[in-house]
Amino acid sequence: MTILAMGAIRPHIVLAPAIATWPLRLRGCFIITSRSEKNAAKLQIIYEIKPNKTDSFHMTILPIQKLLRSGRATAYYTTRATSSPEEPYSGFNVCHYTGDDPAHVAQCRRALAAHFALPAERVMIPRQTHSSDVAVITALPAAPSELEGVDAVVTDMSDIMIGVNTADCVPVVLIDPVAGISGVAHAGWRGAVGGVVEATVGAMVRLGAHPSDIKAAMGPSICCDCFEVGHEVAERFDNDCVVMQPGQKPHVSLQKYVVKVLIGCGLQSDNIKKFDDSLCTRCHPDTFWSARKSGINSGRIYTFVVTK
Repeated sequence: MTILAMGAIRPHIVLAPAIATWPLRLRGCFIITSRSEKNAAKLQIIYEIKPNKTDSFHMTILPIQKLLRSGRATAYYTTRATSSPEEPYSGFNVCHYTGDDPAHVAQCRRALAAHFALPAERVMIPRQTHSSDVAVITALPAAPSELEGVDAVVTDMSDIMIGVNTADCVPVVLIDPVAGISGVAHAGWRGAVGGVVEATVGAMVRLGAHPSDIKAAMGPSICCDCFEVGHEVAERFDNDCVVMQPGQKPHVSLQKYVVKVLIGCGLQSDNIKKFDDSLCTRCHPDTFWSARKSGINSGRIYTFVVTK
């Protein structure tokens, strides 16, 4: 596990033993972050300082990054925070259908829900299948079947968490602060060309959102340099989203494609925020889960919106 020690002059990277259980409790002024000091400067971990009987303070830390805030909704994503990226389930993981120990997943979910003071029934985590299906949550409790086989979640409710799991695919956060409607979509290449983003915006509009009011942000995903695909896949994308180099397979920019789709749905380009490509999921396996790096039987990043 890599720790960023916040010194008086400048941050510096130190190593600490891996800790398997969450939430983490560390003594001293530390935050979990990336192995790279360059990337560490781009990340800001949320943490809590609480009194302790034996120390002046300690921290209860969850590996969460803020992505977007608009109106009463705030979007975040989880980071992996592990020193053992070769182990497919080492790190913070709330995804329940990719082979992780159910007890570990449950522990991570409890910690996440508790951090936002939400009961478990208000935390929406779908079982995804690379579809274009959207779960629309307008009342609770939500039946488990509502979150089965969907790749996006939309809500107009307050005091709720909705999100999607990814490990290289693009998570797309959508917030209409005027109408109070939010959505999160899982846009892998199949979902992206299959219309999951359009379906999510459409579901929000049917609830009362207006495309010109929607703020969009993309979370951690694989960069174009790492996203090599076959010609049959590349042909399904617009030419300006595909990079061809002599002697290599095509590479696709999923984020660029999603931006084009969002603009086509009526969103304003100024309201669309791309994620930093230098923080590629495949390039940083200690910080992010990557199916390309670890295989599909591994943990997932959870990108989510919390409404208040």
